[in-house]
Amino acid sequence: ESVAVERQLLMAKLAAGKFDDVLAAAPILREKGDATAAPDLLLVGAHLGRRDALAARKAAQALVARVGKDAFAYNLLAFVEEAAGEVDAARASYLRALEIDPAYEGALLNLARLDVAA
Repeated sequence: ESVAVERQLLMAKLAAGKFDDVLAAAPILREKGDATAAPDLLLVGAHLGRRDALAARKAAQALVARVGKDAFAYNLLAFVEEAAGEVDAARASYLRALEIDPAYEGALLNLARLDVAA
């Protein structure tokens, strides 16, 4: 199977709630050469699906460490921090995403939503 096909199958498993399958297989995508953020997103999604915010945060932090200055990665980290109830950390990560890319709509919308909820 190609990595792209495996990625799609894992996304379907994530949507179907097969979180353990995704957690087992997502790291293998990276080993097979998947250089996209998909393995990280799958891990974060599976951990959140299992209601394990700490593991989801570690997976998002690993993405940030791997890709560096990337607005998408910081936005994802902020989303996970927000889901864990860490509003101050989430705000800082959304702001970091906007420092990297001031026009990044995901971070703009998420920060505005966070402000409205405050």
